[in-house]
Amino acid sequence: MLPGLNTDVQYRTKTYHVQTEDLGEDNPHILTLLYHAGSILHRVKTPYADLVARRAPAREIAALMQRQHEKVIQTVRSGRYDREGPASLDDIILEYLLEEERREQGGARDGKK
Repeated sequence: MLPGLNTDVQYRTKTYHVQTEDLGEDNPHILTLLYHAGSILHRVKTPYADLVARRAPAREIAALMQRQHEKVIQTVRSGRYDREGPASLDDIILEYLLEEERREQGGARDGKK
């Protein structure tokens, strides 16, 4: 069993949590859960019995985990789980500018500017 992956993903004003885990050789599946505010919004379960049968190295299972984890993160970033729908280009630019402003203000307070 490989260690799991956990990532918080910010989309607009919401923070989503993506968790991916290996359920082990006795139950050879990679499970990814997407959470928001404590609720599971989405679940992906991928079998990998074929990898166990051919005694694939752990790095292949880890790569499968990473791909599945990243795919769910990209789905969140696409706006699929936001009731308002995907962000417009204006929203993306505004979000970027606000983040830059926060960084600049944080840097100025810390004397890093």
